[in-house]
Amino acid sequence: MTVPISSSIEEGARFFRAKEKWVKDKISKFSEISANREKMPEDEIYYFEEKRKIVVEKRKGGVYDDGENLIVLAEDDSFVFKKITDFLKKVLLKESRFYFDKWKEITGLYPSGISVRTSYTRWGSCNFSTKKISLSVFLANMPKYCLDYVVLHEIAHLKYPDHGKEFKVFLTRYMPEWRIIKKYMNDNAEIRRIRYKK
Repeated sequence: MTVPISSSIEEGARFFRAKEKWVKDKISKFSEISANREKMPEDEIYYFEEKRKIVVEKRKGGVYDDGENLIVLAEDDSFVFKKITDFLKKVLLKESRFYFDKWKEITGLYPSGISVRTSYTRWGSCNFSTKKISLSVFLANMPKYCLDYVVLHEIAHLKYPDHGKEFKVFLTRYMPEWRIIKKYMNDNAEIRRIRYKK
């Protein structure tokens, strides 16, 4: 659990006890997803905490979420994956700003620029020299607490360029559960990642 620096351990413990049922529910859901090792079907997508069916309509247009389906307007199937990832890039960039603002308030650190890329090998990257941070579009396929962790991870690189002891102490100070989230992401990246190919 992450607790503001200004709060006491007792306040954090009281808050945790008040949210105990919610925590247990999340752990149960977390375990259920981790236990399911099958990959997502090609016509489905995880969209943060929600799962959506991908519905393609053969006409010009963009992508929108109707609450049950991710509707993709594309005259040709070869454009569907790009349209979806372009849509997710916009959504992720907007959502990530909340977490960047959150961690700026807490740590005093903020990047000089934020971008989203179609990166298969990294969840995020930080250029220590330019102070620019890039996120992988596939973070949009993960729960929001994963985005929260990756934003903090990359913000930590604004101060510490490597993954040394000071970097890990920084992460643990602000997000003690970061190792659990990192393991979840490593275990579930291939399961949750969009793979639409027709």
